[in-house]
Amino acid sequence: MEPSLNKGIIGNVTVDGKSIYEGEWTMVKGLDGEVLRAPRDGPTQFMNTNPKVPTWFHTKFDLPRWKKTEWGLRSVSLRLPKGLPNDAGGHLWLNGMNLGRWRSTLQPRTGDYVQPEYRLPADALEVGTNRLAVFSATGDWVSSTTEEGMAKVVESYYIPAEKAALH
Repeated sequence: MEPSLNKGIIGNVTVDGKSIYEGEWTMVKGLDGEVLRAPRDGPTQFMNTNPKVPTWFHTKFDLPRWKKTEWGLRSVSLRLPKGLPNDAGGHLWLNGMNLGRWRSTLQPRTGDYVQPEYRLPADALEVGTNRLAVFSATGDWVSSTTEEGMAKVVESYYIPAEKAALH
């Protein structure tokens, strides 16, 4: 096999000189915190499983049934008004679907958070209760007890480009 195609663990892994295959080590796909599904009451309360270490935050929110209207297509986003901590990074799951990795992005001069909203993919949303799990590599999460500072799920509508050209 061509050397550039070798990726991942391709040889024996040892800890203190002992092969992990001889011990009780196992390797499994995925992360378990996503399936804990233990949000507190309330649509935007995040649960910290263990502060200052890699941590899972969980929340749930309800989406009513939606009908197409002249207003355009439905867009659902996770809004983080205060952004994410400077050194935080991790993954987002929506209803068991891994949405991918996030990394905080700050403007160099002001230090302001660049992306306050993450659009949630329509194919992962469900009518009724939806569950969002956030894995933070550092255990940091920005939230607030004030309504305007809390993470929340927001709904909006947009007109597709082909329809906008007709208006």
